[in-house]
Amino acid sequence: MRKLIKKYAWLFVLIFILSLFPQSLSDQARLSMRVIITGIGIDYLDGQYQVTSQIVLPQNGTESGGISAHISYVSATAKTIADGVQRVSYKLGKLAELSHIEFILVGESMKEHNLASSLDYFFRNFKIKKSVMLLACPGEAKETIFKTSELELGVALSLQKIFLTNENSLNAVETSYVDFISQSHSTSGCCVLDTLVITSPEKQNSSSNSSQQESQSQNQASESSEIKTKSPLYLYKNGLFHGSITQRDEIFGYYLSSRDSKTGNIYIQDFSFGEIQSANINVRVDNMNKQHSISFSNGKPVHTININLKEIKIDEIAAKIYASPTTYNLLDYSTQQAILQRLKDDIKAYINSTFVASQNLNFDIFQTADLANKFDNKKWQTFIQNLPQKDQYIRDVSVVVNVSIDRIT
Repeated sequence: MRKLIKKYAWLFVLIFILSLFPQSLSDQARLSMRVIITGIGIDYLDGQYQVTSQIVLPQNGTESGGISAHISYVSATAKTIADGVQRVSYKLGKLAELSHIEFILVGESMKEHNLASSLDYFFRNFKIKKSVMLLACPGEAKETIFKTSELELGVALSLQKIFLTNENSLNAVETSYVDFISQSHSTSGCCVLDTLVITSPEKQNSSSNSSQQESQSQNQASESSEIKTKSPLYLYKNGLFHGSITQRDEIFGYYLSSRDSKTGNIYIQDFSFGEIQSANINVRVDNMNKQHSISFSNGKPVHTININLKEIKIDEIAAKIYASPTTYNLLDYSTQQAILQRLKDDIKAYINSTFVASQNLNFDIFQTADLANKFDNKKWQTFIQNLPQKDQYIRDVSVVVNVSIDRIT
């Protein structure tokens, strides 16, 4: 028997190889019939949903997501979002892979809809990750999602990675669509969405430079396109659009209060103390912790935000009185303390301006009701029951901001 096996061993090996060969052809065929959707834009026009997909198309003979893959865009309209996604697949003639979606972008036309309900399709689709980022944009989502091509996004660098980096640097707040749905059904019902605004390089108007403009390649122009930081914040209550915050100081105050922002730059402008007059100072925050808590004073909620700057760096101080910039370490103790106090005051002012702006809009931007209902439900219910207009409770809430500094380098 062993002699027989040795004699025909080559035949067994050949049969084994041939059994694998058709399977490899099948895998390649399935790969060629698949397209990966990395982002979806949603508009509502003329009674239909306009679904625009940012897709990665693998080149023939390569694996999905490889170097030879490229980003493209396809748009379709349908009565439902689910049908719109299916029509994108139909237009491409390929199977749409949804597990790689990283962002959902909603256009201005979606303001009239309950966004929490509209996103139900994504929530119920088990193939879609729960960490998918949700963004809003002025104008059409289709137009904005097409502009992402100017950002030179690739397979490695995605829009979500850019926003996560900006969030960690006090330039954005990233919200997942699952968090949006959850917060829409919370006690406050309040959720804040950052907006995607892409700025393109300004075109020169001078006729003398027209020849230079024509000679510039489109790639050079696209390199200057970028995501605008501190773009308007869209406010939603119970899934419905409620208003927006547009002032940069108020937007920055919201970023400062966000629990996920750990590092970034805080600019002190027009600082004057002693011999230093009209100075501009950049403070680099390398590690920042934030805690939100609720207490009650005279039966009314007090929302306390404790901000601990664990490590900061104070860069050059550009003051008019000096011939050249000076540094923090060369200043006397009283001037150093004055700079630190100004930093604390500025942080408090930013966050308080955010709260006042949202209070004027009757919007619970710091989700005070959620914290109070969770950690001191009895006092919260007593407070609400004594209000003549229960839906305007935010007017009786006060905010206290405490700032501490651990280390200066």
